[in-house]
Amino acid sequence: MAEPETFFFDSGGLLARMEDTRPALEDIGLILEAAGQDAIVAGGLGGVKWPQKYPRQTGPFLHLDAALSDLNRGIVVRKSRLDRGNPLQLGGDLLRGIKSRISGRDSVEVGVTGPASEYAGIHQHGGTTETKITDTAKSTYQRTLEEGDIRVRELVRMRMGFVLRRKTRKTRVHKRRFLSARESIDEIREAIIEHVEGQ
Repeated sequence: MAEPETFFFDSGGLLARMEDTRPALEDIGLILEAAGQDAIVAGGLGGVKWPQKYPRQTGPFLHLDAALSDLNRGIVVRKSRLDRGNPLQLGGDLLRGIKSRISGRDSVEVGVTGPASEYAGIHQHGGTTETKITDTAKSTYQRTLEEGDIRVRELVRMRMGFVLRRKTRKTRVHKRRFLSARESIDEIREAIIEHVEGQ
């Protein structure tokens, strides 16, 4: 689990009254996992929408970093790179990767495991990514201009040519926090009370 968020719960001393807090914390972990998944699907947290990808890009859209990723892997830029879509990838790796674990008598860690962990971390906290531009990217750019979908060819020619003149591409990633306890606090409190009453 890369860079998990740790959430501490006191809930008015209710946890202190419990002999074994693990069942309550396991339920809290599941609540936080579901809340993270819901935020990703909704494209925002607590009713606040996240910034879109490349908000300053006007006209027809091309996801520059995803297109560069295709090129670096020797893949002709895919048509899906023309879709502005959700601010975070809705792929299964990210949604399935949200996991929780008990980290103390009154705390739960929630983070993303697996292939999406680095991607998740940069969006949770914001920051800057740096991608190397390889010779493979340059040769696949030419193939994309010859073999790609017609709309892809036009946008790749228009938007990627200047990118490939550099050695690296730096991208500022807006913070898109999706792991948080604040929005689920009422549900968490109810889960704790249920466990206290069930002792």
